[in-house]
Amino acid sequence: LHKQQVWKQQQQAAGGQQSADGGQLSAVGGHQSVVGDQQPTVQFHTPHQEQAANLNPAEAQERNLISLLIRHGDSSIVWKYLTPDGKEVSQLLPVASIVVSTIVSANITFANPVYQRIFDQCLEALRQEEIVTATKLAASDDAEVRDLAISLMMQPYEVSELWLSNKGIATPDERQRLPNDVKDSLLHLRLKKVEIEMEECLQRLRSEADEDIRLGLVEHYSGLLKTKNAIGRDLRIVISGQ
Repeated sequence: LHKQQVWKQQQQAAGGQQSADGGQLSAVGGHQSVVGDQQPTVQFHTPHQEQAANLNPAEAQERNLISLLIRHGDSSIVWKYLTPDGKEVSQLLPVASIVVSTIVSANITFANPVYQRIFDQCLEALRQEEIVTATKLAASDDAEVRDLAISLMMQPYEVSELWLSNKGIATPDERQRLPNDVKDSLLHLRLKKVEIEMEECLQRLRSEADEDIRLGLVEHYSGLLKTKNAIGRDLRIVISGQ
């Protein structure tokens, strides 16, 4: 019972109070707020870049989140969230708790079955007040899980020439980028999932003849569009193709 109570508290803290129009996700690293920072965009290249480039956008976001779970699941960052009464709270939480709780709260599933199996292991571990480590996944009896874990563990970040050419700009290390990476990765995955659901909704509208069902689909699409726009605002990107 105690473990269930702890899990519920972690889930509320990591997921925060999400609003109907997309919710709020924010993080801070040390004493500096991630939200609102105007820092140059950094691109990081890895030996697995060609493989990642072949993935569709949604799967690429799934892979990025699984990479965060494997590489940094047991690292803790300061996470800001809204309580049910609208109060903003900051709490030091493990990355695994933040990622898993947010995914569960958003009712997101992974299209890639290997990613889903890794996520399920992380979820079950958190329910037992544990965190699945990269070492444990790398020793998994599941060959696909093991190979992916080893691959992502060996994936170093290399700073792009564009970043290095900007003299006078300090290069942030992976640890410093972690709060921003977690926030942006969660938002980008939610955005891709919403876009997929919007496309499926449009396809149903094109083939549906029943007016009552069409009205429901239009209302659902409108809600998805609001969510998409809200996520875009959080990511500071322009949403097109509406």
